[in-house]
Parts: sequence; structure tokens; C-alpha cells
Amino acid sequence: MVGRIFTGGDDSDDEDGIKLDRYLEVGKGDMMFTNSRRREKARGEVTLDIDSILALFTDLSVINTMLSISIVANPMKNLKRSVHLIHNGIPLHWIPHFHLGQFGHDPMFDLFVFLPGLYNKEVKRRKNNLFNHVDEKLRAEFLNECLLPAIREVVSPNESQSWDFAYVVSQAKSQAVGLEGNRYKHTKESFNQQIKFDLDGDHIAAVWAKCNLRLRRAIRGNGMLKVFKGFQFFINCKGYKHRTHTRGFSELMNVYKEKVSVVKNELTAD
Repeated sequence: MVGRIFTGGDDSDDEDGIKLDRYLEVGKGDMMFTNSRRREKARGEVTLDIDSILALFTDLSVINTMLSISIVANPMKNLKRSVHLIHNGIPLHWIPHFHLGQFGHDPMFDLFVFLPGLYNKEVKRRKNNLFNHVDEKLRAEFLNECLLPAIREVVSPNESQSWDFAYVVSQAKSQAVGLEGNRYKHTKESFNQQIKFDLDGDHIAAVWAKCNLRLRRAIRGNGMLKVFKGFQFFINCKGYKHRTHTRGFSELMNVYKEKVSVVKNELTAD
């Protein structure tokens, strides 16, 4: 029975009257082909699936493309399950964090800020409550004291007109959208809007330099932002499902290097 599953049960003879037992042969060389003089035993394609792309870093200037910043974070975007990464001995999805924005296209990355300083090992976590959220007051303090002032200093007066440089303003707009939606009986009739502000890739390095300076000063102080000590940016692209077909392992590795190199260059190019 097992033989039939893998060979089809064909015991036919070749043209010389030699009994042929069909089987799969894997040699030391290319797995796609066999050196048998009788016939090729197996042929096929190698596929490369990229299901997700993850990275931890502390320098926002590695992003060199348009960054859509969400002033009011959406808590539903927080990690809900393991991403198989550990930071300082802590599963990453257990560390308190908040969503800061998105960038890129095919793949599209979500950008998070992780705060290991808020991690409490004594908390008993459950599947439906990982205790990984960051209080809104702390997020507002970071935006009002560090990120938004830095953006205001860098962008042109014309660009700044499209920005809200106070957390409370974006918060009010976000709540207004929700209240507007409650007027309708059906969800599809409600007015839903995600409030985002686009920061040009050319501005990110300058903005981060000013923001980081403000943040380091705040961390050294005794205020709320001291818990940002040891912070990490995290990017996550899930469900990418990119598939590439090749004819051999050497070709597969070339494709892999090309794809990884492209992503790396997107993140680290000056």
C-alpha cells in the first residue's frame, strides 16, 4: 500500500526487458533531478513562501519612505499572539506596546513602539488579555512632548497645515467619527474614518534626530516618559504570502537573497 502511494504501483519493464521499480531518488546534488540512466525519478519546483517580515530597531531613520502616522493608536492592532520573537527573555507579544503607523506597499508594514520598562512579570496573562497595552496618557505625552514638536520643526509651513500638533485635537476628531457612526442603524451606513498624517520619507531622519533628543532628555528626567528607557521600534508585515517558483535549490537561494536584500535596502538605505 505504501509503495503504491509513492510509486503508483508501476512494475513495468523497460525496452531492454529490465524490471523497473518506480521510486523517488534523492542524490547529493540537485534534489530536482536524478542521475539514474534509466529515467528521471522525480521532477518538480521549489517554492519560497514569505509569510511575514519582522524587525526590531531603535533608529526610526532606517525607514526611507512615506510613513503614515496614527496620532490616536488603534488598540486592536496590538499583537494578540506570539510572533516567535523574544526580547531580553520576554516574549515580544507580552511587552506593552502601541501602534504608531504604517509604511510601504507590497509589503505593507505596521510600525509599533514597544516599552519593556512597562513589563510586569507578576501579571498572570490570558489568551484574551495579554496586558500589553499602553495607557493613553503616556502615548499622548510622547506625541505632545517628543514626536509632534519634532515634526513641526522639520516640515514646511505648507505641509504643517495638514497636521494636528496636539494629541487632544486628533482625539476629539477620532471620537467625533465614532459618535457620527452611532447615529446609523447599520454599520455599512456609519461614517468611519482613520485619522492618519503622512510624513515624507525625506523628513524622517531629521524628525527622528529631534524627537530622539527630546526623548532622551525626558527619559533622564522623573516624568512619565522615563519608562521609554530601552524602547524598541517593531515592524511587522504579516500575511505577505509572496510565492516564487524556481527550478533548483541554487536558484531558490538566489531568489531568497534578492528578496531579503530588497527588504533590507528599503529599511536601511540612507
